[in-house]
Amino acid sequence: MTALAYFSGSHAVLDASVVARIFLPDESSSAIDDFFHSSVIKYAPSVLHLEIMSLLVKAYRNRRINKDSALAAFKDWNSFLKDGVMELTAQEDYSEHAFSLACELKHSFYDCCYLALAQSYNCPLITADKQLYERGITGYSNIILINES
Repeated sequence: MTALAYFSGSHAVLDASVVARIFLPDESSSAIDDFFHSSVIKYAPSVLHLEIMSLLVKAYRNRRINKDSALAAFKDWNSFLKDGVMELTAQEDYSEHAFSLACELKHSFYDCCYLALAQSYNCPLITADKQLYERGITGYSNIILINES
């Protein structure tokens, strides 16, 4: 069983390392797909939109996906947002805290936006980023590391 199979909360923050796995075939898994389509309310900072777009372009440039697949994933992602599958929040509401975390943890501001959002909503941060998990867990115990590939 995966970590997501044991998740029983009503809401969570998902970072780009998890969300990307929905749209990149070489990283997808049924557990992530099932979780993503579950009734759990999923949040992320608005920077996630830019991160997903960048990941899709990079996957295309690195020949992990072809142009048609990249465009289809782009459209799917935008449909998910329009359908309210995820709620993106303005990181300006917690950017000062994210900045402090980034300095304290010596980690990227983008990743710390996810951590700051999870802390402000008092809910789990779900990530596949081992470094974020290892640095973030020192100050926030509600981080779930997944390793499905």
